[in-house]
Amino acid sequence: MEDKNNITEYLYPSANQFVEYFKNNYPGQTQEKMLLLNYFSPEHALTSEMMSVAMGWKAGANIHYGRFAGKIAEEMGFRLPNENFQVSFLATFEYPEDGQEENRCLWTMRPELIEAIHSLNWDTDEAKKIIDRDLSNAELMLM
Repeated sequence: MEDKNNITEYLYPSANQFVEYFKNNYPGQTQEKMLLLNYFSPEHALTSEMMSVAMGWKAGANIHYGRFAGKIAEEMGFRLPNENFQVSFLATFEYPEDGQEENRCLWTMRPELIEAIHSLNWDTDEAKKIIDRDLSNAELMLM
């Protein structure tokens, strides 16, 4: 890991860098759930609206996930290209074709983070059952 005062110019970490970071900085329960919601979603992609509902929030997943991503980036010594898009450290994102509705933005987890979560053995069957239940409930609520 990089010293906080020695920020690298690289945009995104490798899987090994994520693994090392999370070995030394286990996320809190809320942060872990956000990561696993993204990880266990079909094709590792979900909308910010889906995450908000699955987390039990009326809205705000973009703020929570963004702050978490920004904290990780800073602690790992990475400089984000745009402070308004901190989520991009953990996931790529795209807006729906019908406009830039923030809550419908699709977040696809970065392959390096997918690999790290698998390497850390966070993708257990038990975790998947819990997350699948939360995702199913969120889908029903959004219908």
